[in-house]
Order: sequence, then C-alpha cells, then structure tokens
Amino acid sequence: MLRELQQAFAQGVLAGDDRAAVAAIAADAGLSPTARFDIHRTNTIVSLIAVLQAAYPAICRLVGEDKFNFVARAYVRAHPPKVPQLASYGWRFANFLATFPQSRSIAYMPDLARLEWARNKALFASDLDPIDVAALQTVPADRYGALAFALHPSVSAIASRYAIHQIWDAYRPDRAEPLAADPEAAAEHVLVLRPRFAIESVVISPGDFTLLLALKAGATLETAASAAVTTEPSLDLQAALLGHLTRGTFAGFSIAQPEETQP
Repeated sequence: MLRELQQAFAQGVLAGDDRAAVAAIAADAGLSPTARFDIHRTNTIVSLIAVLQAAYPAICRLVGEDKFNFVARAYVRAHPPKVPQLASYGWRFANFLATFPQSRSIAYMPDLARLEWARNKALFASDLDPIDVAALQTVPADRYGALAFALHPSVSAIASRYAIHQIWDAYRPDRAEPLAADPEAAAEHVLVLRPRFAIESVVISPGDFTLLLALKAGATLETAASAAVTTEPSLDLQAALLGHLTRGTFAGFSIAQPEETQP
C-alpha cells in the first residue's frame, strides 16, 4: 500500500496526474486534499528548479531567471529524479537543451551546459590526492612509454566548436556584471578539475584533449602521445604533461608490463 501511495504521489507531483494522490489525502477542517497536494507539488518542483539553477548558474544568468525557470520546469517534468541524491540531479540537461524548441536558437547552449555540469560534477567528486610526483620520478626512463595514468575523479574534458569557456567566464555568477563574449570566437577544449579545494576550468589544446581522452580510456603514455601528436603535430608533449602534473589532473599511475614473447 505504501509503495502504491508513493508512486501515486510521484506521478501527481512530477507528471501532473494527481487524481490518485489527491484521493489518498485525508480531508481535514482546513485545506482541501487538492489544495494540500498542490502545495506539496509546488514545493517539490520549486526545489528541483533551484537545484538546476545552482548547477547551471551561467546559463541562468545568460537567459534570465524567468526563461531558465520555464525550461527547468519542462526538464523536471520530462526527467524526474531517479535517485535520492540532489547532487546528481540534472545530468541530462545538456541533451534536453539540444532538443527543447525554445532553446534551439542558442546553438552553443548544450555545450555550455556540459561545461557547467562538469564543474558541478567536480564539486561533488571524491577527494583524492593528486599523483605523487616523487614516486613518478622513480620510474626508469626506458619505461616512460609504458606508463598508464589514472585521472582524478573530478576530471572532465569538454570539446566544443564554440568558445564555451569564454562564455562561461563572462556569465559566471561571481561577476558583478556579465562581460562581452563571442561564442563564435574559436572552438575550445576545456579541462575541468578539482584536485584540492577549488574547481578549475582551463582551455587546453586539441592535442592535449586527445591525450587525456586516450589516457582516460586506459592507453599507455606512448599510445596516448602518438594519438595526441597526430591530432596536433606541434603539441609540446612535455609541457602538456608538466601542466597536468602541476594542476593535479592525475591521481595515480601504473606501468604496463611488457608482453611475453613466444620462444
């Protein structure tokens, strides 16, 4: 009985069909069951919209709170929470924006949402210490190519044909006033991470982006480096790796064992 009641409330709150839920609410001398349920539904939807505003502050500022709330309400209807964890709510928002009619006029909006979700994900990622550089220095030089790096749990990399980091920086909530931004200025690849206390987002080169994707997939440094320089022949691989070690992109490493040859 309890499960059916909970399902009826969820259906009524998020899908608009409140008949079963209202029927389950006992009447009292005050508000009617319908009015009492409407209060519960409004509070729930408003709370979920507030979660989306917190996860996507630059988009909210870019389009204005009223327009954002309109889109967010539609998202809540289409994608109600599946797990009891508000920190994970809203991960589908970028794909939703790509198909929502009222947001199609801003072509870069889904990519900007992906960047903002990466920052939200980094905020709640597990706390792990970055790689121990001293331990890395013990690896023999002839084994560098066999290194495999584990990315920090907070790391995400986003590729866009728009200047999404410039846009995010222009509309980030800590600015007193938004800055001018040109979405068409350049394609951008953005690294997001939080290895210690603060979330960072930096623009990286296409080759560096390829390097990270390959390492994330489990490739050795030799294989990942080959893919990176194929993407960007002028890539300074040493500088790119030093940048990641400095920022804390990696949380650990291992050395792939050489394959045994048949006698």
